[in-house]
Amino acid sequence: MAINQFKQGETFKNDFSVFINRCDDFRLGGTFDIAKISATSLLKKLLLSGHILTRQASGLLRIVPRARVKTAVAAGTTITVKDARCFVAGEVLSIITPTARVLIGGTYANADTITITVDGVAVVHTVANYSTNTALGLAVAQTLNANAGFSRKAIALAENGYVYVYARNFKSPYTFAAAKSSTSGTVTILNSATALAPGLAIGTILSVDVDAGIITLTAGSSNRLPAGMPIGVDVTLDIIGIVETARDLLESVDDVVGAGGGVINNRAIQYFDREIAEELPDIRTYYSEDFETLAFLA
Repeated sequence: MAINQFKQGETFKNDFSVFINRCDDFRLGGTFDIAKISATSLLKKLLLSGHILTRQASGLLRIVPRARVKTAVAAGTTITVKDARCFVAGEVLSIITPTARVLIGGTYANADTITITVDGVAVVHTVANYSTNTALGLAVAQTLNANAGFSRKAIALAENGYVYVYARNFKSPYTFAAAKSSTSGTVTILNSATALAPGLAIGTILSVDVDAGIITLTAGSSNRLPAGMPIGVDVTLDIIGIVETARDLLESVDDVVGAGGGVINNRAIQYFDREIAEELPDIRTYYSEDFETLAFLA
């Protein structure tokens, strides 16, 4: 009997294997859409072990077109991700989960408070050792993520005085509010006034450098992007499984199989989130939100 090694005891390791088990189908296959994968500099269209496959409305397969930002983007035209091959020129990128952004401005004093409320869950951060708004934003995000009620619903990220909150389940435009006690500090909600906003625009893809993991846009990003933010192309997921064995799609037939059972090293999985976990029952059983950030920014 195969053993699920996704979790070793109660501690997540930096290097382990995952037993994938889709209960209703052991293996599902189809024809891959060659136009929906970008080539390397050696003109290879490589499907890697750990790629998660979804079936499009056309019936053809593609890698789930999602990634996490590796380096924060203010307004530039380039975005760095771990694996960019799932994106192609001409597609439109967006922040793929309902999101809100708060700008911390002015100056704060120790003991001032900032309160962020998501779907009725209010989390209060008390300012301590105030130095800069960049440091304060990071501290607020840490306070939010440490709160059990908040972390069941959302994830907080921060960069350069901005705090970002996005829904974990990729579906819920939760109500959102931000407040502060300071008379000299400010909190300004951007993108979304009263709720997490879905599908915030980023831009149209001009080109993809698979070797460097760089997506180039036709114009500067329409929204700031912190490291760790999930981005992607808006497609309906119909996940069929995970690729077990790497192959060059240009040197073999383009019929591929998504495995419902097998052993996949966690470092091979290029992207993962809660919505995908819902499509893979065995991973869902052992899924921890910590898994989202273990390997995907490396």
